[in-house]
Amino acid sequence: MRWRVQALLNSEILMPHQSTATLPGRRLAYWACTQPLDCQVWGRQLARDGTDWLLALVNLGSGSHSITAKWSDIGWGDGVTASVRDLWAHSQLSNATKAFTAGKVPAHGTVLVRVTQLHRPLQ
Repeated sequence: MRWRVQALLNSEILMPHQSTATLPGRRLAYWACTQPLDCQVWGRQLARDGTDWLLALVNLGSGSHSITAKWSDIGWGDGVTASVRDLWAHSQLSNATKAFTAGKVPAHGTVLVRVTQLHRPLQ
């Protein structure tokens, strides 16, 4: 019950759902884990230019798993560096290049992050 109240009062989680500027979220990829199809990466583009994304790393399985969202899943190149913000904890995580990995996503749990491009390599 407590998590429901936290979700309903969390402005960082609610903000993307109140915007109609971009398309709704969708499943971007399955991540290979010991329970096939149980580790999923969902995302929603927050900026029309593709530089800002909301990512949900979802574990539908019965055990904890590490789940990775690769930048290629959202149309970014491997050289892109992005800031990563944990929306549940309201905290800035380390910047990431190529991908973001959420370690130990609990059974039936979700890690919700916002990734924003900081550096795009010259082509």
